[in-house]
Amino acid sequence: MPTQYYQFSNVPFAWIIFLVTLFCSYYLLNPEHRLLNRWAQHSSPILRAIAGYVYYLMPKSLESWLLDPQAIFERRQYYRIFTHGLIHANYIHLFMNMIVYWYFVFPLELVVGHWRMLMIYLGTLLLGGVVSAWRKRGDESYKSLGASGALSGVVFAFILYFPDAVFLVFFIIPMKAWLAGLLFMVISYYAARGKLSLRKSLEKAAQFFYRRGMLAQAQFIASLYNRPQGSSLNIDHEAHMWGALFGMVLTILTYPAVLIRFVERWLG
Repeated sequence: MPTQYYQFSNVPFAWIIFLVTLFCSYYLLNPEHRLLNRWAQHSSPILRAIAGYVYYLMPKSLESWLLDPQAIFERRQYYRIFTHGLIHANYIHLFMNMIVYWYFVFPLELVVGHWRMLMIYLGTLLLGGVVSAWRKRGDESYKSLGASGALSGVVFAFILYFPDAVFLVFFIIPMKAWLAGLLFMVISYYAARGKLSLRKSLEKAAQFFYRRGMLAQAQFIASLYNRPQGSSLNIDHEAHMWGALFGMVLTILTYPAVLIRFVERWLG
């Protein structure tokens, strides 16, 4: 969809969530806040006062906003069910999620309307967060963050409206939206249960592209599993799966006729 339609008046909620997510993620990924401090120093007293109030409200570290079952159910920090979707582990995590956000959330708001899109996005984020935290409440090592769960819901809402759209898997393999969604759910299901090693799958995919001379694709996929020393490839596959399911449920609840549209476009 042409991006000239992405004016604030056309997609206000998509822009608000996008900018708030970028700000919160950037703020907590940069403890020194150099750019923000420089901006505040050259602003009016009113803007400096607003910046100071924002600094006061924001947490000191990512840990304060993580989806942490112990903090949620034992210390009743329920706000984490929402705030974990505003922060990201690193810039790659943020960049990948914002690319997905740009290509799906903005078009979805144009198609379904402001309030319906907001209900799907926030509903998926909150419901997915509650279910994930509840299911992992006995695992003290479980911590989660990122907008991936909510984005999974938006992507599957998009698939219900446009099952015949074509997705580029790994930015190179064309695949019908409904088939890509089915593949995503199968991978998430088995990966969440430890029956599928994502690292090994990515390594095989990188080797596949490398042997065919597709070096850019091979290097990109390799960057996903070649992490800096001391870090790991920890992806919350179950959150993605719940996000996709809740996204479909909320889409159907807000617009039941989407099922007829799905079947007609799928068959046609």
